Amino acid sequence: MEEFSQGMQDPNKRPVVRARMVDNPPRSGGGFKGIVAFFLIGGMFMFFCVMSSLINPGANTANLAGDPWDKLQEKTYRSGTKTNRVLLLRCEGVIMSGGSSGLLGTPAPSMVKRIKNSLIRAAKDDTIKAIVLRVDSPGGGVTASDQIYDAILKYKKATNKPVIVSMGGICASGGYYVSAPADWIFAEPTTITGSIGVIMQGMNFSKLFDKYGIQDVSITSGPNKALLNSSAPIDEQHLKILQTTVDSMYGRFVEIVATGRKLSKEEIKAKNIADGRVFTADQALELKLVDQVGYLEAALEEAKKRAGDSGGQVFEYVSQPTFLDLFQAKAGVNVQVGPKELSVQGPRYLYLWKP
Repeated sequence: MEEFSQGMQDPNKRPVVRARMVDNPPRSGGGFKGIVAFFLIGGMFMFFCVMSSLINPGANTANLAGDPWDKLQEKTYRSGTKTNRVLLLRCEGVIMSGGSSGLLGTPAPSMVKRIKNSLIRAAKDDTIKAIVLRVDSPGGGVTASDQIYDAILKYKKATNKPVIVSMGGICASGGYYVSAPADWIFAEPTTITGSIGVIMQGMNFSKLFDKYGIQDVSITSGPNKALLNSSAPIDEQHLKILQTTVDSMYGRFVEIVATGRKLSKEEIKAKNIADGRVFTADQALELKLVDQVGYLEAALEEAKKRAGDSGGQVFEYVSQPTFLDLFQAKAGVNVQVGPKELSVQGPRYLYLWKP
């Protein structure tokens, strides 16, 4: 409050202002402090990025744009002798050639490149006598699955060393595709496997567009260029063309299963092994899709036995985390690729169990 008393005796005298102190006077400078805080946080983040490159030279800008799995380090999973070792190699999650973006668009590691690089390095290491491939995946891209499959075949051909597969909770479609060339396959008691087949999904909105007066304007060089155009009426000829490619990729899948599991195509067809259905571990064992029901430890023991040293070390290849990786983890950024990420990239051919 303010009190004014005007000088009555001297009319020329200015009013005297007496100020009374009030509680909680209004604060000023809040906007300025906010701006300062914004630039401070931004500067700290830039500092973290620079320090990331300095602390780990493998995490420079080119590497972030490429793949941090180019440089691998060893991490002990089970201690033991280092003359006859077992490499534990993980294929977990949706199988894709690339990864989804993390904080500010930094790419996640490529599963395909990580596994290929691991196999290339393992082939040059004479102390590695066997590999356990841990597969816990619903599958993924056709090409990505095939690239991992091819890398496993090349490793086996180059080294003549055993590859043991240990299936996790789910090893379906592309997950089974990469498992097929293994020398021995374990499924856990609750594993879901199978889903041998190919899927290509799309949605058609042409009737919805007609309802709201939306027109598709696509200029193509030929009648089949806009295959599976979601805004145009369904064209049966387009479906026939796409079905042909799906059938071709399916045929390759069946061939790989038949070769890897030493089954005839007639047997696969007669027992409905490759009609897309999934199987429990016991069903898969009966159908000869797996060799044994057991957990990861059982697969590791089998690998050690084949390596000729029950006391051999089990280890993994890991990538040294960058400062930016640690910052993302601290910030709670979840870098993950799932069926949702696959769907937003448009129609594609998938070895994927997608209920």
